Amino acid sequence: MRLHCCQSAYEFEIVKQLRQRTPLGWLESLGLLTPLSILPHGIYLSGHPAVSVQGTEDWTA
Repeated sequence: MRLHCCQSAYEFEIVKQLRQRTPLGWLESLGLLTPLSILPHGIYLSGHPAVSVQGTEDWTA
């Protein structure tokens, strides 16, 4: 599956506010992240200096 997400700090913060999870965390909770998932432009992940979640939440399995 190809899904555009995590393309802006605004998107990251809105999803975090509405879903209490990072965008990747929310997708994972819905079962939408698999080894076949492609997320072009996904640059705003936890740890990015422009987002409120600092750390490796989106980087750990």
